[in-house]
Amino acid sequence: MMLIRPILQSIFLLAATQTIAAGHNSMITYQIGDNEYKAFVAEPEGTASTTVYIIHDWNGLDDYEIGRARMLAEQGYRAVALDLFGVDAKLDGFDDYRRETGKLYKDRSEFRTRISKGI
Repeated sequence: MMLIRPILQSIFLLAATQTIAAGHNSMITYQIGDNEYKAFVAEPEGTASTTVYIIHDWNGLDDYEIGRARMLAEQGYRAVALDLFGVDAKLDGFDDYRRETGKLYKDRSEFRTRISKGI
């Protein structure tokens, strides 16, 4: 169990230099199969040095990950905080968090798919 949290909070780096809008933040949605997911995108002023992907912990994409994305954008990175549970996931407490993370822990292929498609 000790490795689960660090895995979910891992930051994936891509060496991608791109010119982007000055200081723009947005919540976007994307499809994986029949399911809809969201991601928070924080862009720096000027040219991003690289893109950083943030994976949430067991309670889903929330203010913590969004705040981290904004902090990274202030440092010159384009930050994308991904949602691995989907917009239809009901997350109202520990039982819900356990259910949604449990699905991903039991199906590592699906876990990897959600990360790679989000990227």
